[in-house]
Amino acid sequence: MNIKKINLKSIRIDGGTQSRVSINEDAVASYAEAMTEGATLPPVVVFRDGADDWLADGFHRYHAHNRIGAVSIEADIRAGTLRDAVLYSVGANGKHGMPPSNADKRKAVLVLLNDAEWSAWSDREIAKLCHVSHQMVCNHRPSLSTVDSEKPAERTYTTKHGTEATMDTSGQKDAAAKKKAATKPEPAAEPVADPELDGLRESVTVLADANDRLTDRLAVVAMEATEGERTAAAVLIAELRAENRILSVENDAIKASRDGLLVENAALKRQCESLLRKVKRAEQTA
Repeated sequence: MNIKKINLKSIRIDGGTQSRVSINEDAVASYAEAMTEGATLPPVVVFRDGADDWLADGFHRYHAHNRIGAVSIEADIRAGTLRDAVLYSVGANGKHGMPPSNADKRKAVLVLLNDAEWSAWSDREIAKLCHVSHQMVCNHRPSLSTVDSEKPAERTYTTKHGTEATMDTSGQKDAAAKKKAATKPEPAAEPVADPELDGLRESVTVLADANDRLTDRLAVVAMEATEGERTAAAVLIAELRAENRILSVENDAIKASRDGLLVENAALKRQCESLLRKVKRAEQTA
């Protein structure tokens, strides 16, 4: 790696290389505070094309340095174009630091799907690069009906021997278009108002946002913690997990005992019902 300190003002952040939806100001403040207390943050990643230095990873660290008035920042400098920086950025957040939110993941996927070259990659290739599920890419891939005319009728793939080859996909597109034309669209279902379901969806959204904020804060805290604090935390977590396993075993034993009592109770109820029927028959014949 080519790591050196470079002037903050020489770094460009206006090339669309920020793959997150927005900057987390709390994280920037936490990083800035940590640096004023002597913490050293990992270097940012910059792609240098000979004329400009494009920031590809480390936007929160970049803004934190600006906040404390730093003149320079430690950077991992790599040779490459703006497109190289964009391509690197879509997968950078899934490797370290604050985990990306669902909105961040969607943005990264759409950066590739909305590009004429990168959108020709398979869903699995895009998912692997963006550190998301294959299904997420499938759900966000634009309809082929609006982009077929702009995309080449070929797809590049890697063979089992490690060489690149191309596949003519024009026939597949024609077949898909015919199948779509022959399929009679079903009428759209009328939306049904369900206040309870709407409330549940809103609660899920609120919880997801809260989870993202907590995850970001945990990442910041982990960075600020000393080695001794991290070791103590790891020991505590291990003890809690061991205690949880013991409680799980005890809970399973209680469940088994409860199930046994329920079986016995059911048998006693059947015996009582049988005795009651015999008493009634005896009363009727008396």
